[in-house]
Amino acid sequence: MKVYSIVIFIYLHYFWRVEAHYTAAVIEFFPVQDRHLPAEEKLHRNINGYVTILDELSHTTKLDIIVYPEATLTANSLFKTHADVSAYSIEVNVNETSLCDTPVTTFLTPLACAAVKYQTYIALNLYERAPCTKNEETKCSEDGWSFYNTNIVFNRKGVIVSKYRKYNLFGEIYMTRPKKADISIFRTDFNETFAMFICFDILFRQPSLDLVNKYHVKSILYSSMWFSELPFLTALQTQQQWAYATDVTFLASGANNRKVGSGGTGIYHGMDGPLLFTIVGSSKSKGLVAKIPGTHGQGPKDTNTIDKKGKEMDEFHLLSDHLEPYASKLILPNGKEIVDKVCSGEGTEFCCHFKVELEWEEELMNEDKDQYQYHMVAFSGVRSFAGVSNGGVEICAIVACVNESLSSCGKRFPNYNNISWRANFKKIVINAEFDIDDNKFQFPNSLLSNIEPINVDALEWTSVMNNKRIRRTYKLKKPQNRLMTFGIYGRDFNRDSSIHNPLRQIFYL
Repeated sequence: MKVYSIVIFIYLHYFWRVEAHYTAAVIEFFPVQDRHLPAEEKLHRNINGYVTILDELSHTTKLDIIVYPEATLTANSLFKTHADVSAYSIEVNVNETSLCDTPVTTFLTPLACAAVKYQTYIALNLYERAPCTKNEETKCSEDGWSFYNTNIVFNRKGVIVSKYRKYNLFGEIYMTRPKKADISIFRTDFNETFAMFICFDILFRQPSLDLVNKYHVKSILYSSMWFSELPFLTALQTQQQWAYATDVTFLASGANNRKVGSGGTGIYHGMDGPLLFTIVGSSKSKGLVAKIPGTHGQGPKDTNTIDKKGKEMDEFHLLSDHLEPYASKLILPNGKEIVDKVCSGEGTEFCCHFKVELEWEEELMNEDKDQYQYHMVAFSGVRSFAGVSNGGVEICAIVACVNESLSSCGKRFPNYNNISWRANFKKIVINAEFDIDDNKFQFPNSLLSNIEPINVDALEWTSVMNNKRIRRTYKLKKPQNRLMTFGIYGRDFNRDSSIHNPLRQIFYL
């Protein structure tokens, strides 16, 4: 009997180690809005907001890890000088010292103690300061400090066990770019290995894709203050395409501010899709909690649910990409079967192949409401990311446009209730060939009218390699009648470049 019990224990212990779950929370946080508050008071109020959310979640759930967004401790601050930033910054050391058990207190002390009290790992974003070492490549400010946009992680003892300095800055003129991308990897006491990156990093190879492809990390912590852009780079759309294409567990927390188009928070389980995600359309904070791996809470939605969220997004500010350089073909009303290709570029052409099946709601054809037109588009070239940097892209997609012109693509009608959805896409197949190159990567990209991606059970993403080429195929398997975007979003890092244009620098508002 004792031998039998020992065997059962060993089996259960092994099974637990292999199939262990952990409970994670991601936070969409709405920071203090008074930009005239002193730095100490603003930090205190926002940290208090962090702890309050953790306390509320912990009443019903024992968390193993919680992730907070980018820049929400300092949001809405007036940064006119180096000294203004310094007031919000702190030196960060990764060592064995608990910040909850030291005589010197800082604005981080309440969070370190919260990690101890609630026995959870805490990931957060802050402004780190470090002594500036002057050399031929580095110019130091008069105060002798460099500032970094940094993520840190507390363990359950309030000890900082990892930090990551943002590598791909988004016009953050007071922040220093590290000389090389940090590779921040740490292992938890619940046997999960995590890495981190921040916001704009998601669009680049270093460090984000290297963490997966070179270091084989399967779980990512992601803090962002994302500015959603139609038709390809809204927040949830970007998060899902990255998590799906890399097949990793992705814990993403977004800053909330609908006036500037910030928001987007989710927990994604690789190619299985999101467990939970949301953009909070109103000015408030919200926590999402899920067991990983776990049951998918983000199942298919009916049109009433999509329309309800779509209406909420009328007040959400959305940027728009410029598609005028794209090659395109208009999908004509009443066209039911399309087999065609669209090619971009001269000389070495980049071609996208489309197969589309549609149904049209006849009773809506003459309805006196706004109706989207659809273009099949192709583009291989360079785009600007908000005047901050240039990036190479290779894109094949069907996109919604407010009229027949390409300049109207990536726009949204202002009144959701006045839209008539006459086109029902029964099936879409898009394929294209790309060079096999470490500096190229492709993602499956989709968006519905509620500014959420299509559920993964309606999608199929396949690849076939032939010599030095890879053929990507993206299929829509289930009908969609609220379509905004469906396509292959490719990045070509070979064509990336920086832009030095101080007039276009982005501040966190």
